[in-house]
Amino acid sequence: MTEGYIWTGQYPECQRIIDQGNNQSMELDEKTLNATWTKDDNGKPKFFIINEAIISKLCVLGEECEPCFEGSQITKFSLTFDEDFKQKLFSMMNDLKELIKEGGTKVFSRYAVEIGDNLWNSLWNYTLEKYPDADNAYSSVYAIEGVCEEDSQKFAVLQNRADNKYYRLNFSLNETDGFVPADALIEVTESYTPAAEPQFSLEAVKTYETEYASKKKAEEEDKNNKDNKSNSDNKSEGKDNDSDNPEDGKDKKPIGKKDDPDDGKGNNSDDDGNKDDEDKKKKKKYSLEDVTEYQELKTEYEELKSKYAALETEKNSLTEEIEPLRKFKLASEKKDKEAMIAQFYMLSDDDKKDVIDNIDKYSVDDIEAKLSVICVRNKVSFDLDENKETKPTTYNLNNGEDDDESIPAWVKAALKYENAR
Repeated sequence: MTEGYIWTGQYPECQRIIDQGNNQSMELDEKTLNATWTKDDNGKPKFFIINEAIISKLCVLGEECEPCFEGSQITKFSLTFDEDFKQKLFSMMNDLKELIKEGGTKVFSRYAVEIGDNLWNSLWNYTLEKYPDADNAYSSVYAIEGVCEEDSQKFAVLQNRADNKYYRLNFSLNETDGFVPADALIEVTESYTPAAEPQFSLEAVKTYETEYASKKKAEEEDKNNKDNKSNSDNKSEGKDNDSDNPEDGKDKKPIGKKDDPDDGKGNNSDDDGNKDDEDKKKKKKYSLEDVTEYQELKTEYEELKSKYAALETEKNSLTEEIEPLRKFKLASEKKDKEAMIAQFYMLSDDDKKDVIDNIDKYSVDDIEAKLSVICVRNKVSFDLDENKETKPTTYNLNNGEDDDESIPAWVKAALKYENAR
């Protein structure tokens, strides 16, 4: 609630607002606005929670315009000091003194935060990193009880899982630095009283902890698998290098043994060493023919080659057998096509040129359809005896047998008319 003044002397039409009251709205300063959307189970916006903001403007709405918040109205201010008001004021002052007195219970305003959002994740990761639980690698010794604000100072209330004591962690939050926690915790067990309804559901927190642990375990397993693969590849590469350079050990000599080309007995030790190296090389040489797996693969390959050759032979044989049938079918189809073209004798050769030139491409149905369209387009008559003279149909009207079924109805009507005369 705030006080305001309306200049009715300059704007007399505003007197109605004082006498009758009026709906009103407000505008918040975007630079000082600190708010967040809560989301429903489907992840869609549900409520817009305003933590703090400066109201920059108040707006008098039209008579038929509803306010955003129910009960947001301009009303005439009146102050009465009846006994009931005095009693309420006295009781409120006593409660206020009790709250601000040392040792009294402090009431903090909750800060808008949802489990799993950026602020929650920052608090969770910080407590887990700085105060890890020795018995649970994916949890902290402190549980997040709530997130509050006091005189523009944001802080989280943490509860020790072991002794249930409460601690306060001050932090700042802005777009430039993000989440910046204080260096130390402050115990508030004596001054903090948990709310009757917790800010965060215990079931929701438990679900978050379980999902977080599962995610971290999966990430660690994936990392370990990659590391093991990398180590395995490195070892394999080292073995390949050793086998590719069998002479790397030729120049290596036992520790403490001096170079001595002559052992004193007239024998050259270098010659003996070279001979040993050659013997080792001979021993290291091997043939693929001695590898069992190679022999098995070679046998399977030969079998596949043999099967492929047999299939190829069978295919060629079937092709030779089918070829006469294919030619016979084409000849039969062409005969049917030519017969279909012949049925359209009434069309000129120019009209039939397309189907004749493409007789191998078109089917019988295609030829019939194309030529029929041309006939309709040219208004061709399909009567084979156009010049044949048509004789008239005659009936004897004098035999008096009008019950003959072969006599048309119109003839019978004529007989009836004649008899009636």
